[in-house]
Amino acid sequence: PIPTVKPMVAPTPLPASDYATSIFDEAIRLQEVGGPAETIFSLYQRAAEAGHREAQYETARAFRNGKGTVKDVAQAARYYEMAAKRGHADAQCSLGAFYYRGLGVEKSPEKAVEWFKKAALQGDRAAQFNLGGCYLEGTGVTQDQMEAIKWYRASAKNGYRRATRALKELGITP
Repeated sequence: PIPTVKPMVAPTPLPASDYATSIFDEAIRLQEVGGPAETIFSLYQRAAEAGHREAQYETARAFRNGKGTVKDVAQAARYYEMAAKRGHADAQCSLGAFYYRGLGVEKSPEKAVEWFKKAALQGDRAAQFNLGGCYLEGTGVTQDQMEAIKWYRASAKNGYRRATRALKELGITP
């Protein structure tokens, strides 16, 4: 009889999350040893496209600052939004700032407030401060000094000096 040969089976690919994490980890390793910014950016972007939330945030920062790539605020906004939608508080705060200023996206104080609030509720002190400022000025929300003070106090409690200063300027004890 002729022996049967089992067909070769390709190795099972890593799940997307493991794949993205392995690429992200390589970018971190290269960054720690001072590797080339362009290579680090490329790895971050690959991991970001594979769904890695922290890589999405790092890719946004690279586009925002032009580190390892050309500066492109529209691309930065796109990657901030990817990470923000996945719950990344720093990305939510940054995306809020982009909407507030109209950087890479159409200016929308209402969307800025929406993203600041998501990050603020996670304890992001910069977002808490920004949200307080929106309430104080009535930007994107109905003006409400008590709500502004609430968010400034939360930010100050989290160690944000600008919030402490803002409270003192309002004659409020932090």
